[in-house]
This record gives sequence, structure tokens and C-alpha cells, in this order.
Amino acid sequence: MNDHQKYVSSWAVRLTIFATCVSCPFPGWASALLGSDVATFAVLGASTVTNVPTSAIVGNVGIAAGSSITGFNSTPGVAVADPQVTGGLVHTTTAVAGQAQNDLAIARTGLGLMGAGTLLSADLVGLTILPGVYTVPAGVSNLTGTVTLDGQGNVNAAWVFQMPSTLITSPGSVVNVINAGSGAGLYWNVGSSATLDTTTSFQGNILALASITLNTGATIGCGRALANTGAVTLAMNTIGLGCGAGTGGAGSNGFSGGLTVSEGIPTLLAPISVSAVPEPGSVLLLATGLGGLFLAVRRRIQECRPADDDGMQVRKRGVLLMVLLSTFFVGTVQQGYAMSFGKHHNNGGSAEQSITQGNGRNGDVNRNGNVHTDGTYGGSLDSEPYQVPVPEPTTVALLASGLFVLGLWRWKKQR
Repeated sequence: MNDHQKYVSSWAVRLTIFATCVSCPFPGWASALLGSDVATFAVLGASTVTNVPTSAIVGNVGIAAGSSITGFNSTPGVAVADPQVTGGLVHTTTAVAGQAQNDLAIARTGLGLMGAGTLLSADLVGLTILPGVYTVPAGVSNLTGTVTLDGQGNVNAAWVFQMPSTLITSPGSVVNVINAGSGAGLYWNVGSSATLDTTTSFQGNILALASITLNTGATIGCGRALANTGAVTLAMNTIGLGCGAGTGGAGSNGFSGGLTVSEGIPTLLAPISVSAVPEPGSVLLLATGLGGLFLAVRRRIQECRPADDDGMQVRKRGVLLMVLLSTFFVGTVQQGYAMSFGKHHNNGGSAEQSITQGNGRNGDVNRNGNVHTDGTYGGSLDSEPYQVPVPEPTTVALLASGLFVLGLWRWKKQR
């Protein structure tokens, strides 16, 4: 290999490394709503945490700045194990619990900055609600039966329910989450206290200013009970971050996704279908790698004399390789960028409810704050979930063929 070849190869490597760096997300640009400490807690209180055994908690249990935890093993200032707690410990006035309370206060403030969104009825029973921001006024009960939260196949589906006063459920009520994914988020921002009545099957993160009470047998299958200034009271309950089958939040770490926070203000993540694949950064990385190969092959061709038989063979193989790589790249770009990025837009939303004729049908997601004629509610983001297409088998075959030709050429050169 001569000096020029080394130069070309070294720059191909440098460009590939550069593309890898610029393709990676930078945590400093945006962050999740729940801070790293509070995200580890399934139960967090401020004054007291009281439990009537036996409960089943997946994640940390903690209190700060109070020091009274009953019904769990506890030692002030130390994180200890308890047989009712898996995947976490019991934190009584530990530094981690204190920081978690700070995280909780920041998260509640952030949710408030998202605005009122769409006004719903006080009782959510019987509704099918699409991702978005909503306000639920106080009532005797906010849920007397089943409410369905339909993510419409969006991995990043997120629901934010602003509860200016209380959150109250009736015995046996159900929150049912469907068609969401591992990036989903569900948040109940409660202005005072929350009460889940007996055998309620609840989902999502309750972020309450004051207290949270779960009556006997109530469950939060995927989510958290986080009280900012008051107590958390449990009675033989199940609360988990594990989010098993049937919760609708498998892989979502307690429905803690769906939002990104920049400069203290949360926003809904852009919709991505469950089958979505590489981001534009991945295509940039691929393009840079192919560009490096193209330069190396082109340089090799230029070095060969036209009268040289071996040179003619290299020219033919090089031309074939470049055709294959170019075809693959063009095919990938056509599929990856001629997609419906343009479908994602925000019309500012509307908190005013109105009956629409024909909207929200045939798989469309109408999120301009309207109530659909089929009973579903749309939030404040007007968009259709776009699908980032998966490369077709043809393009994969082209890539494989190009790599095979390149490998064959290199093997013959070494012989």
C-alpha cells in the first residue's frame, strides 16, 4: 500500500468515526421527565409510608424528609432489604430518597408547564383516549369502570392527565393501555391527593402534591406512587416497575417514557410505529462507510494501467462494486427519507371539545383536541404516526452482494 492509499484509508476511518459521534444522541440536549433517582422508586412518600402486609413492590420504597416507615423493614439513613420489595430497597431518609423528592418536584412542575390540553369529563369510564395532554376535573369518582388508553401503535405514546384537585377511583375500576410500546409514558399529575379504591387495576405514574392511598387489593401494574409532601398508605397492594404482560407497558420502565425535557419544559416525543427502525443518524453512518469504500476502490482503479490485464479485471470488479453500493444507497435513501416526516406537525391544539364528522377513522390519529364520533378522544398534538420503513429484502441483498464482491477482490489480491 502506497502513501496515497494509506491517506485515503485513514480518512475513511476518520469519517466513519466522526459519523458515529454525530449520530449518537447527546444527553445534554434533552432528558427524561423522571430524574435518574426518582425513576428507581415505585413508592415514595414525604411524611410517612404505611403498609399493611403483604404488599408486592418492584422498585425502591422510600421516604424523605420524614422518617416513619411502617410495614416494611427500615433503618433511618440506610437502604435495607425487605421480602416484599424486589428490584430495590427500602430507603428511609437516605440521600437517594432526598434527591428523588427533588426530582419529583421538578417533574411535577414540568408537567404543569405542558398546559391544560383537552378538557375531559370528571369520570373517564367508557372512554378510549389517544396519546396527548388532558385535564380531568374533580369528581366523586374519576373512574367508575374501565377507561382505555389507545397508543395507536406508537412506541412513544404518552398520556398526561392534569388533575387540578384529586384523583379518585371506584372499586374494581380499570385503566387499560393498548397498542403502546417500550417508549410509552403515562402520568397523572395530581394537585392534591390520590385514592385508588379496593381492587382498582391502575396503570401509570401518580405524581401527587400531597398524599396517595391505595385501598385493599388495589394495584398499579406498571407505574409508581410518588407523593411530594404527604404520605403513601398501602394495604396489601401490588406496585411495579417491571410492567409484565397485560399492563400495556412492557419494557417501558414503569411508563416513564413518551416525553423529552429541554430547558425544563417537557414535550411529547414524535410518534414512531412499533416496527420503526434506524434513525437518520444510522443512514448517515452507512453513507459515510460506503463513501470510504468508494474512495478506496476508486483509488485502486486509478492506479491500474488500462493495458494491464490485471488492471482491467480490477476495473471491472470496481465498477460492479460501485454500481451495487450506489444502488443500495439510493434504494435506502428513497425508502428512509421519502417517508412521512412531513406528516408530523403541531397545530397548537385546542382545549375546546367539538364533534367531528369522519375524523379519526381508517387508522388516522386526529389529535387536535376533538372528540371523535366513535367516542375516542384526541389530544393536543395533531399528527399521524409515521413509519420509518425497514429496508426491503432487495436492498439487503444488494448490500450483501457488494460486500461479497469486495471480499472476493481482497481475497484474490492477497493470494
